[in-house]
This record gives sequence, C-alpha cells and structure tokens, in this order.
Amino acid sequence: MLLNALSPRLRQQLLAGIGLLLLLGGILFNLANAPRNGQDFSAFYYKAGARFTAGLSPYVFSGDPLRLHDAELGLAPPIAITGNGYPPLTSALMGLFVPLGETVGQYVFLLISLVIFCLGLWRFLPYALPSWSRAAHLFVVGATTFASSVRWSAGQYQLSLLALGLVCLAFDAELRQQTVAVILLTAFNLKITLILPIVGLLLLRRRIGVLVAAGALSIGLNLCCLSWTGFLESYAGWRINVANYIIVNGLNYPSVSTLVARIHGDPALAVIPPGIAMYDGFGYYYYPEGTHWVLLMSAFFTTLKAANWAAAILAAFFVLPLAWLGWRLRGDSNDRETLLRWFAVWTCFGLVCVTHLKYDLLMLIPVCFIALRFTLEQRKFADGALALTSFVTAYCLAARVATKWIYGVAIPSKQYWLIPIYSHLATLAFVFALWGLAVHALNRAQTRRMTVS
Repeated sequence: MLLNALSPRLRQQLLAGIGLLLLLGGILFNLANAPRNGQDFSAFYYKAGARFTAGLSPYVFSGDPLRLHDAELGLAPPIAITGNGYPPLTSALMGLFVPLGETVGQYVFLLISLVIFCLGLWRFLPYALPSWSRAAHLFVVGATTFASSVRWSAGQYQLSLLALGLVCLAFDAELRQQTVAVILLTAFNLKITLILPIVGLLLLRRRIGVLVAAGALSIGLNLCCLSWTGFLESYAGWRINVANYIIVNGLNYPSVSTLVARIHGDPALAVIPPGIAMYDGFGYYYYPEGTHWVLLMSAFFTTLKAANWAAAILAAFFVLPLAWLGWRLRGDSNDRETLLRWFAVWTCFGLVCVTHLKYDLLMLIPVCFIALRFTLEQRKFADGALALTSFVTAYCLAARVATKWIYGVAIPSKQYWLIPIYSHLATLAFVFALWGLAVHALNRAQTRRMTVS
C-alpha cells in the first residue's frame, strides 16, 4: 500500500537507492569475507608479478626448464615450477600490484575485479532485460554481488570476476560497433578460456578481421612479456606449468574415482611427475569441483584416458549442430534475440568443453538474464528451464549445499555418477540453451519462408 502511494518516479528512485546500497554492501561484503591469505593472488599472481618485475621467469623457481629431459633422467636438478599456467601477460599486469605489497595488493586487485564485473553486468543488462528500468538494472547488479558464484570467485581471488566483466563489456562494445574496444577488451582478457562467447559472437557476425586483430595483439603482447624474462627459458617454463596443471590424484585432477577411492580408505596420493618439484598445495585433497565433461565422463569410465576421449567425442558431436545453427542464422547477425541466444549457448559450451572449476560458474549470470527475458516474452519451456538452472547454479548453489549433496546423497547411495554436480548443472544449462537456439533458428527460417511466399 505504501509503495502504491508513491509516484512512479519516487518508486524508481527508491529502487535505485536500494540497488546502490546493495551494490556497495555487496562489494564490501566480498572484500571483508575474502580470506586474508590471498588464495590464488598470493599463491600465483603476486609471485608471478614480483618475479616478472625482477626480470625472473614467473614459471620456474629453480632448475633449467630447457633441460626437462635431463631432469626426468636424474641428470639435472629437478625443475621447481610455480604452478602458474596463465599467459605471460598476466605476470606483467600483476607486476603493477607489487609496489603495493602483497596484503594491500590483494584487496586492490579484488576491488578492481569486483568493480569491472559490476560495470560489465551493468552494460550488459539493457540487452538482456531491455524492458526493465535502469533502476531495476542497478538493483539486479547490487543483488548479484551476493550470488554464490561471485562469493566463490571473490573468496578465491580468481580472475573469473574480471574476465566476465570484460566479456560483457566486449559484448556491449561489439553491438555498439566500437571495434577498437572489442579488440582491446578481448586481447587483455587474462582468462582466455572464458572468451569463447566473444569468439562465437564475432564468428557469427563474420567479424574475422576483429578476431584476428585481437588474437594478434594478444600474441604480440605475450611474446614481448616472454622476451622480458628470457624468451626460451620462460616459454619452456610456461609449457611445463601448463602440462602439469593437472597431475594424477592431485589438485584439479578430474576423476570421480579418486574421491571414491579415498573415501574407501585408499590414500590415492598425488603422483609427482619425474623431473618436477611441485609447488605447495599440489597434492591438495581432491574434491570434484570441475564443470567440464572430462569430470562428468570420469563417473562412467574407469580410466581418465577413456573419460578424455568420451568428453572430446561429446564436444565434437555438439560442434556439428552449432556449426549448422550458425550457418542457418548467418543472415540474422544483427538480430538481438539471435545474438543473445548465440552468446548464451557459447557461454555454456565453454563451461563444459574446456577445463573450468566451480567459481567459473558465474559465467551463467548473464545467461540467466537472457533466459529470463525470453521466458517472460515467449513462455517456452527451454527458456524457463535455462533460467531456473542458471539461477540455481550461479546464485544459490553454495559450497555447503554441494558438499551435502555429494556426501549426503551421492556417496551414501553409491550413485557415484551424481558426484560431479557442477558438471551436471553446466551440461543442463548448455542443453537448454542449445534447445532454445534451435527452436529460434527454426522459427526464423519459417518466418523467412512465409515472407518470401
């Protein structure tokens, strides 16, 4: 009754005020609740930046990465890797935080990440929810800072927040035909595994030149950074870190059987590759946090090799309908609904076909609002299912809930295929997004035929 007594303008001002309070409160909440030990920032980013500014390789503490074969045979000292698999440009940019010191630097890094994330979502919402007011958009951005996936990423000091913000800003720049901005935002996105939606968008719009320019700029910058710390040694060290990002039974190892073995008393210790001295935490107790199909397939196959093959075949299988839909929709590259649905599909596809962990599920936040728009406008099952799946996954699935699911449902019932819950949810989101895009493509084709006739 009180709200009805207010004028529309006052209601919008009230909504904007609440949204602003939520936004500021959410940023402060994530800063206050982020672990003081700095997590990934202290373990990887800051060390890489400090070594880069000192002219040292950000990938190797000691040992000669050019003599990996000799180290494997025991003819050279083991190569002590840093665990940093990010491109060299990351080390250069993280060097900007080194003068601040590790403690201050980690909070400044997190604050910048949160601000860019919120700015990106703010610029994206007019496309996803065009009928909503800007006051409502501000409320949505403020409420989103409390989402579970945002808390995961902020608590880990992960680059995912920054990456999603840049992806949303690149989407906005592309639709505004700001070519230089698209190139820069894509080239400087440090988490390259999350730029697949922009790559797909540029391919659909046949902006191959922009894609090539962004790739060339990114490669050029990374080559310059490698040269700063010794090209051959740094490149070899980078390759070794990437190759050992996943080790048997260690951190990020995508196998359900490892967790099951440890539950049944088998220590299933992490296996150190020959010639490598691993970083602290590499043997962290395994927990199935992946979103990708390799982890999902490991619940159905006894070996990781078989799971990798099954995931690759599954990804290749879905590339065909995606290519077919892209061909069918090539004439609709300026249609907003087509672009939004295409963006949603490639966002979800990236989560399942590339190695990602639970904090990357915040990529489903823009997907949630795309699906919500078309659910409200068209009332189709696929859109509603996508909106619900992405909302539950990105906003509601706290780590405690996932843990109770795994240890309270999947393991006691011995239904081990239920363990990779993040992979299941990401797969559902992809299937519903692809379903919605396919229906849209068929409707567009039918409309064109009717127009011609």
